Formats: sequence, structure tokens, C-alpha cells
Amino acid sequence: MAKKQSTNNKNMFKIFTNALLLSGVFVGLLLLQSAVWAGRAFFDTKTFSNTVTNSLTSQSSRDAIAAELVNKAFEDRPIARRVIGPKLTSGVSSLLDSSIAENSIRTISDRMQSYLSASDQNQKTVAIDVTGLKTVIQTVSSLVDTSNGQTINSDKLPDTITIIDAEKVPSFYKYGKILYYLSPLSALLVIGCAFGYIKRSKNGYRRLYVVCATVAASTLTAIAMGPLFKPSVLEFAKSTSTRTVVANLYDAFLHLFTRQLFIALVLSIIIALALFIVQNQRKIVAVFTKK
Repeated sequence: MAKKQSTNNKNMFKIFTNALLLSGVFVGLLLLQSAVWAGRAFFDTKTFSNTVTNSLTSQSSRDAIAAELVNKAFEDRPIARRVIGPKLTSGVSSLLDSSIAENSIRTISDRMQSYLSASDQNQKTVAIDVTGLKTVIQTVSSLVDTSNGQTINSDKLPDTITIIDAEKVPSFYKYGKILYYLSPLSALLVIGCAFGYIKRSKNGYRRLYVVCATVAASTLTAIAMGPLFKPSVLEFAKSTSTRTVVANLYDAFLHLFTRQLFIALVLSIIIALALFIVQNQRKIVAVFTKK
């Protein structure tokens, strides 16, 4: 009886240890994927600049920025906003996709990256500078429907369009630094736990399959978790119009994360298939050589 109980205890301990090692692979890979993505997306200047620029110059982002600009310009003139607002919004949106707005887009990209990587806690609000566009916007307004003299006075145009209110956003520098140090630690955790799990069994192939399945499960979990943070990020937007801009920025960076995760998922499947071929190569060869 005592011997049977001792065997049961050993089995339970073995199951617990295996579960703990696989959990280490699962959690460690989540942390590693997040750290690699954050380093590439936010601290690589070229990747960050391309992502932000493509997002801000998308049709929906330009329309949202133009709508915010027109709404502020006609804040105290609702009739004028109804008369020329839609046409002017379309004109300003097209203007934002031209070389005239290139410096403004580049500036906000640099400012956003500085915001994310700076240790200074007194962060500045992220906004698009439209002072250089005022004259052109006023010209555009005079070319659209100007019935009843409903045009824009340049003094009514704001100097900036606020995208993200700094008061609502926590310091990303602190979290970025944590992820930076977690990156090598999480890599060691994944490798150590996977190696420990595989070495604890005589049937290494079977356990390699389980590790590949754990990698795939961790990757799919990360893909599913990505959109869950979007509502919280949208709270950083200054206004209803700029929520669209923030949403597009979130989706653009999430796309980088998802693409990275799909690469890990495909690699885990390829490794599992390679293991299967190596393990069953004689049977596979026999099937194809059989007459």
C-alpha cells in the first residue's frame, strides 16, 4: 500500500514538474515575443517612422485629422461648417497626402518616438503642427463652395491638432526598459524549460512535439490578446475624431506584432513536420518506393 502511494506521489510530482516546465515555455515565449516586438517597433527608428507615416497618411487618418481641423476652424460657425465643411474636409485630407504636409508627418513621427523612448516623466502632448498649412488650407477653402462668403479665417485655424493627450498616457520608457531586460531572461527561460522538459524523457521526439504545440499555443494566445488592449489605448485620444487616428496607429503596430507571431507559428509547424519526417523516414520512403 505504502509502495503504491509512493508511486502515485512520484507520478504526481512528475506531472507537476512537466506542467511547470511547459508553463515556463508558454509564459517565457509570450514575454520574449513582446520584448522583441517592442524593441523592433518602437526603438528601431526606420521601422517606427515607416509605420507611423503609413498610418497617418492612410485615407481614414487623413479624413479624421481634416475633420478635426475643420471642426475647430468653424467651432463658432455651425452654418458655415454645414455649407463647406464636407468639401473642405475632403480638400484638406488630400492636402495631408501631399509633399506639403511631409514635414509635419515626419515631425510627429520623431516626437512620438521620443515620447516612447525618453526617460523624462514630463512628456509633451503628441500633436500635428499645421502652422505651415494654414495659407494652403485657406486657399483650398476659397476654391470650394464659397456661397455666402463662408470661408476660413486663418486666425481661426489651430496651430496644432492634438493626437494623444500626454496627461492620459503612462510613461512607456519604464515599461520599455522592463521589456529590454526581460528579453534575454525570457529567452533563457524558454530554452531552459524546453531543454529540461525534453531531457526528462527517453522519448525525446514525443516531447519535442509537445514543445512545438506549446509554442503554437503561446503564439495563438498572443495573437488573440493583441486586440484586447485597443479600447484602453483609444482612451489616450484627445477627441472623437482623433480616436480614428489612434486606432489606425494601434492597428499598424499590432500588424507588426501579428506578422512576427505568424512567423513563430509557421516555424513551430515546420519543425514539427520535420520531426515527423525524420522519425518516420523509413515508412515514408517505403510508401514512395513501393510498386
